[in-house]
Amino acid sequence: MCEFIHQGQKPKNKMASSYNTTFLKGCPNFGGSIYIILQFPSDKYVINQIIFCIVNCFLIICTVLLNGASIFTIVRNSQLRGKVCYFLILIQSTIDLAVGAVSLPLYTLARGGEVLGVADCALVYFCEKIFGLITGISFLTLFLLTAERYLSVMHPVAHRVQLTKRKVLLCSSLTTLPALLFNFANFPSEIVHSTAIILFVGTLLALNTFAYVKIFLVARNLHKSNRIADFSIAMEQNSSEFERKRKSSQEVKLAKSCALVVVLSYFCYVPGLLCYGFYKNDKLNLRVAYSWSMTIIALNSSLNSIVFFWKRPLFRGEAVKMLKTMFRV
Repeated sequence: MCEFIHQGQKPKNKMASSYNTTFLKGCPNFGGSIYIILQFPSDKYVINQIIFCIVNCFLIICTVLLNGASIFTIVRNSQLRGKVCYFLILIQSTIDLAVGAVSLPLYTLARGGEVLGVADCALVYFCEKIFGLITGISFLTLFLLTAERYLSVMHPVAHRVQLTKRKVLLCSSLTTLPALLFNFANFPSEIVHSTAIILFVGTLLALNTFAYVKIFLVARNLHKSNRIADFSIAMEQNSSEFERKRKSSQEVKLAKSCALVVVLSYFCYVPGLLCYGFYKNDKLNLRVAYSWSMTIIALNSSLNSIVFFWKRPLFRGEAVKMLKTMFRV
């Protein structure tokens, strides 16, 4: 996306201010980072943003259908519904459904208004903030998935006894606080705002990395012990130890699915950082490129469901049964 946009006009350093003033309008009443495109320099920009809106419409349908199927599958099956991890996946899917049903349509509406020449500062502000809020909550919920998997593998007894659905729901509700803070709080400057976000996300990245490194070390040791052990003898001599290893193996497999989801989410956020670094002195091209990066971030909400369906046989099997029932195959 960045390469395509780069083919259009790009202001030189001395002309950047007049260039941006000609095509952009700032929204000082809604914060220094909010601005709208009054007109596009060439038809290439218009075509680019029309394609952007079409792609988003397709993505909206996919996100709603995939997460709707995920929610329905978990709610319909008592075995899935009874597990804390799948309850957290249910919460994640509900938030991702909101990304497809609310935040992405609003963001597409704001960008479409610029293409039609009817963009409004209040509308753009509202759409961008709602998009940032819901995608932020989705991102933070992935961290809860990591924490839950870490407890299940490293501290299985505490996980089984102390971690309840009510506590998970409470922790999930608390994720709205940092999302609200970073989207609506008044920071002294844009630099302070960006620095705070980088430090916060960097901390989450470090904690996620630590958790999954520990989990995969356990998985490696478990794999070695399983290769050495004779399971038929183990079941006769120490059935409880065999059962413990079997459950640990299941928890590790689910942790691998969650790890893949988290890694994909990080990759989905990388294009936004790259485009910001490439166009940081050119607000017009930054806005157009950043629009596509928001689409990639929203794509993560579809990828989450795809990974869970692909990696979890029980989850996938129940979804297939649901589809057969719905379409009477």
